Amino acid sequence: MESVRFWGKAQHNSNNSHLVEFHCLDVAAVLTELLEMDGVLRQRVEGLACCPYAVIKPILQFFAAIHDIGKFSAGFQWLRGDIAAAWGHPPYLRAGTPPHHTKAGWWFYRNRIMSRTTDLPQCAAWRAHFRMLAPLAMAAIGHHGAPVDDTEVNQRDFSYSNEAALHHAGEMAELFLPAEPPELFDDEDRFRPLSWLFAGLMVAADWIGSSEEYFPYRSDPMDAGAYYALAQQRARTAVRMCGLLHPAAAQGQDFSSLLPQLKGYSPRPLQRYAMEDAVVDASPQLHIFEDLTGCGKTEAALLCVHTIMEQGGCSGFYVGLPTMATANAMYHRLAATYRALFDEKDGVPSLMLAHGQQNIEDAFLQTIALEDDAAPRMGERSDVTCSQWLADNRKKALLAPCGAGTLDQALLAVLPAKHQSLRLAGLSRTVLIADEVHSYDLYTGELLATLLTFIAAMGSSAVLLTATLPQSLRLKLVHAFQRGLGRAESAQLDKDDFPLATRVNAAGEVFEQPIPAEGHGKTTAVALVHDESAMFATLVQVHRDGACACWVRNTVDQAMDTAERLVTDYGLPPNKVILCHARFAMCDRLAREKDILRRFGKGSTSEDRAGYILVGSQVLEQSLDYDVGLMLSDLAPMDALIQRAGRCHRHTRERPEGYGTPRLVILSPEPVDDPAADWYGALLGTARFVYRKQALLWRTARLLKEHGRIVLPGDARVLMEGAYGEAIEAPAVLEEADLRPLGDELAARSLAYQNVLALDSGYSLDAGAGWSDDTAAATRIGDERVQLRLCCVGEDGRITLWVGGAGAKACALSEVSVSTKRVDRPGSEPASVALEAFAETMPDKGRWVRLVALRQSGGDEWTGQVPKDGTLVAVRYSRAKGLRIE
Repeated sequence: MESVRFWGKAQHNSNNSHLVEFHCLDVAAVLTELLEMDGVLRQRVEGLACCPYAVIKPILQFFAAIHDIGKFSAGFQWLRGDIAAAWGHPPYLRAGTPPHHTKAGWWFYRNRIMSRTTDLPQCAAWRAHFRMLAPLAMAAIGHHGAPVDDTEVNQRDFSYSNEAALHHAGEMAELFLPAEPPELFDDEDRFRPLSWLFAGLMVAADWIGSSEEYFPYRSDPMDAGAYYALAQQRARTAVRMCGLLHPAAAQGQDFSSLLPQLKGYSPRPLQRYAMEDAVVDASPQLHIFEDLTGCGKTEAALLCVHTIMEQGGCSGFYVGLPTMATANAMYHRLAATYRALFDEKDGVPSLMLAHGQQNIEDAFLQTIALEDDAAPRMGERSDVTCSQWLADNRKKALLAPCGAGTLDQALLAVLPAKHQSLRLAGLSRTVLIADEVHSYDLYTGELLATLLTFIAAMGSSAVLLTATLPQSLRLKLVHAFQRGLGRAESAQLDKDDFPLATRVNAAGEVFEQPIPAEGHGKTTAVALVHDESAMFATLVQVHRDGACACWVRNTVDQAMDTAERLVTDYGLPPNKVILCHARFAMCDRLAREKDILRRFGKGSTSEDRAGYILVGSQVLEQSLDYDVGLMLSDLAPMDALIQRAGRCHRHTRERPEGYGTPRLVILSPEPVDDPAADWYGALLGTARFVYRKQALLWRTARLLKEHGRIVLPGDARVLMEGAYGEAIEAPAVLEEADLRPLGDELAARSLAYQNVLALDSGYSLDAGAGWSDDTAAATRIGDERVQLRLCCVGEDGRITLWVGGAGAKACALSEVSVSTKRVDRPGSEPASVALEAFAETMPDKGRWVRLVALRQSGGDEWTGQVPKDGTLVAVRYSRAKGLRIE
C-alpha cells in the first residue's frame, strides 16, 4: 500500500488534506533551513553532537522526516473517517480510544524500523546503534511537547499500513542517511545532551511546517526528492517570516551608542568592566554581578551580552525577573533602546514580554501589529516590534532575540512540563539575564541552579544580577554552572569584596574581580522600635511636616489595617494614604502602581509628594521604582531590609527640613539574649507565617541595632554574612523553634530535586516524573492560589465584569489571586443561575476561576460571598483598599 494514501494534515471543515509523507518533508525542510540560516544553533548542534555538523545533519534530517510516522496507524487515519473511507482504508476494528500517533510512532520505530527482523535494508546498518540513536528518535517522535511510551500500541494499529510506513521510512533513509554510520559513533550516551535541543527544534519545526500558509496541502503523489526541493524553498520563506532568526549584533559601537538613554554619561565601574573586561571569548560563561540597587547592573548585563553576541557566542537575551510588575517595568526599559544592540540590515528584532498576564499589557499588544514594518523609519529608533508567530503563544517567548518576563518562563525549561524543550532551545542561543536572584526561596533557587546546569551543557551563557547575595548561594550557583560544563566544582570562593563581579569560563575556572565603589556610597540610619504606636506617631509627624514616607508591612492584612487606622484612629485624610498590595483586581493594581510612580517616582515634584503616606506589603520591596523621604518596615530578613532601605532617598531631590538624610525605622522585638520561643510572632503576629526562621531575624535585628546604620556598599557583605552565616550564635530557644521551618526547607529542596529534569537522561520519560502542561508545573511552592474573577451585579440584576467590557483581557483585568487557605478551590458547587449564564459568555466559560458576584453596599465598597470549607464567608472589595475576606 503506497504512502500517498495516508493523510497527515487535513482542514477541519473539508476533506482537503496533505499527505503524511509531504508533511514530514515539510518539517524536515524547516529544520534544515533553520539550522542552515542560524549559525549559533548550528554551532550548538555541532558542540552537543561532538562531531562535525555535516555528520550529524543527515541524522537529524532523517528523524525529522519520520517524526509523524505514527500517523500511518489506522487509529489516526480513522480520525477522519471521510478521508479514510474515500481512500479505501479497511475498517478500524480496535475497541476503545486509539493510541496517540506519537505513541504509535514510537512503537513503530522500535518494533519495525529498528527491528533486525524487518526487511528495511536502508536502515540495516544503523540498527547496531539503536541505543545511541534512541534519544534523537524520541526527540523527533515526541514532538508534541513530551516524551512518550508505546504501552497502548500493538501490531493491529498498523494492520494494513505496515508496508506503507516502512516504505516511507526507507524512502527517507535513502533521501538523507548515508548507507553506513560514521565510525566515530561508539558511545551509547553520545546524543543524550543533543536530544534536549533537538526536541525543541522539532517542536518549532513542526509548528512552522504545519502552516498551510507556507505549505499548501497536496494529496496527489509526487516524487519525494522533488517534493523536498519544493519544501526547502517554502521553508526558507517560512523561517524568515516567523521571526525565529535573530539579527546580528551591532558592530563597533561605543557606550552611548549601545545605551542611547545614557548618552552624555560615562560608564559606571561595573558597566566599564562588563564592556571591556568581562568577556574574553565566545564560549559558555557565567557572570554574577553584585552591586547596589540603582547602580546600573541591568545596563552592565546588556553590555556584557552584546560583547558575547559580537563574538558569536549568542544571538540575543532574555531578562528573567521575580514578578510580573518588575517584568513589565523591564519591558518598558528595554523597549526604548534594545534595537541599538542589533544590526538591523536583516530586519528589526522582536521584543517579547513573557508572563502569565502578558496579554493585558497594551504596550506589548500594540507591537505585534507592527511586524510588517521590517525596517526602522528615520528618527524612530525607539519603535518596538514583535513577530506575531512568536507572540501567539508564550511557550515561544524564549525563541525571540530579546525578551523580558518572569524567571518562571525560563525555569519551565528544566521541569517536566509540556514543550519545555522549546524554552530550552530558546535559551540555548540567548543569554539568560536573571535579575534579583537573591529574592527566590530555596525551592526556586534549586530550579535556577538546575537551569544554569542545563544552560552550560547547551553551550550557552548566563548573567546573574543581585544586590545582596550570601556567599554560600554564590558558590552554589557557580557549582551548578561548572556541573553543566562537566568541570570540577570549586572548593570555595576567595573574594568577599562588594561590589564584585564573578566569572566562570568554559574550563570551569573562576575569576573574581572587585569593582570600585562609585562615589561615597550611601548611609542609611537605622532605628529599632518595639511598639506599633511609635510607628504610627512617626507617620503622623511625617504628614504634618509635608514630607512623605512608606511603611512596608509583612502581610496584606496588616497593610490594610495600618492604612485604615491611619485614617480612622490618627486622623490622616483618606486621600493622603495610599495602599498597595497584591490583593487588588489587576486593573486596579495597575492603576495604583501607575499612581505611585506618578506621586513617588523619579519625575515627581515636592507638591506631588507632600504629606503622602504609602503603605503596602512586599510588592513595595522590589517591584516599583519609587522614592520616599523616610522608610518604615516590619522586621524582615537582612536582604529584604536592605532592599526596602534602597527605596529611601533613591532619587536625588530637594527634601523638607529634617528629612535630608536617609532613615530606616524598623518595628522589631528587642534582640535580647533570652527571648521567648515566640519572640517574633508576639509583636508581629501573622507575619510569623511569612518569615518563619526566627534565628535569622534575631541576627538581623542584633546586627542592625549594633551598627545603627546601613552603609552601602561597605557594610553589605558584613551584614549579609552576619545574618545568614553562623558566626553570630542565635539564642538556643530560637534555633530550636526553627527546626520545623528548617525541615520544611529541606523538604522543599528535596521536592526540587524530585521535580527537575535529569540532564544526563536525555529527552526521555526517565528524565522526569509526571510530564504535565506548563500551567501545572510548579516553579514556586507555598500557598496554593485561586483566581477570583470579580463581577458586578447592578440594581437591575445585570452582571458585568469588574473592569467592564468582555473578552479574555477584561477577564484577566478583573481577577485577583488569593490563597486557598482563604477561599475554596473552584469546584462543582452550583452558582446562581444568572452567574452561570454570565460565565457562558466568557472565553473560558469561567471553568478555572471562581466567580464572585459583588453588590455595591455604599460608596466605593462592594460586598459578596465566597465559599470556605463549605461555608459562605463575606468579602468586601473597593478600589482604594482591595479585597478583604472576613
